[in-house]
Amino acid sequence: MMPMLRNTLRLAMACWLTALVSPASAQPTPEPEISEFWFAKDRTKAGVAASIIGMGNQPWMAAAHREVGKAYLIWDELTTISDVAPSLNEEWLGLIKDNTAMPRLVGKLPNEIPKDDRATYNLYGQALVYASQTPAEAFVKSAEENKYIFFSHLWNAPQKHRGKVVTVRGQLVKLEKLDATLNAKKEGVLHLYEGWVFGQTKGATPYCIQFVTLPKNLKPAEQMREEVVFHGYFIKKVKYRGGDGKDHVSPLLIGATVRTMEAKELADEEAAATTPFSITSLLIAACLVGAVTVVMLAINRWFRRTDDRTRAKLVDIQAQSTIEAMEAAERAVRSPTPPGNV
Repeated sequence: MMPMLRNTLRLAMACWLTALVSPASAQPTPEPEISEFWFAKDRTKAGVAASIIGMGNQPWMAAAHREVGKAYLIWDELTTISDVAPSLNEEWLGLIKDNTAMPRLVGKLPNEIPKDDRATYNLYGQALVYASQTPAEAFVKSAEENKYIFFSHLWNAPQKHRGKVVTVRGQLVKLEKLDATLNAKKEGVLHLYEGWVFGQTKGATPYCIQFVTLPKNLKPAEQMREEVVFHGYFIKKVKYRGGDGKDHVSPLLIGATVRTMEAKELADEEAAATTPFSITSLLIAACLVGAVTVVMLAINRWFRRTDDRTRAKLVDIQAQSTIEAMEAAERAVRSPTPPGNV
């Protein structure tokens, strides 16, 4: 009797969940955006909780359902504030493709959406949610671990650095306010700010930075010139249509906020950029030059001493030869001794 009752309850729960996700009519209707059901917490928490209960005496399956819920942001993952930015979903990171535009999913059925578009949409929403829930200082600390990642690294090896928190320094030339995606809105992120920053790499395309908190000293503007520092997740190399009517590609990053650089900080960076070597490098170079000079002087002195010894020996040999030659000449001209009487 008990097994039959348990199976009946499981069947009822399954039917209830199917009713939640099934359309009202036989004709399928396009969802406004991907995973709308999974980001509607008021429905999905109850649904997934029911499916976990339905696992009965199968704890491994229940744990698997719990992890799936976390992956789709059903459960509140950031229960504690960390001193670093949380990691993005590894599976979604691996599916994203570069040099493509951001996906437009309105009017598409779930089975019509490619895996990379689905992953991009989900990861984009997750990054916005994490940026809204994580202090800016945590992004700064995470970026410190990747301070040697520059534009060239993101451009040439995007897969290697995707999801990492990196630092962008440069001139902010445009800033606008945009609506957040549906999955981010379900988590309370209603708006975001998008800026375009020309970095320190000459001739490179601008960075596209997006953040959720606008500093007090910045306002959206079509044209501006502000030196800024930004720390955010690298998402992908995104393709977009520029004002010239041509397609361009820029690195897309998402973070908590952006900071304008103070005059002193900017002057220090400019001074560091114009100095070819650091003081330590100059000292090392001076020591090397001094050491080489000492070695050269020592070698020169050694050669001089060797030359002096050689010259002295040559003089001695020449003098000895001269004396011997003179003695030989003297013997040759000496008068012969008369022979004695016999």
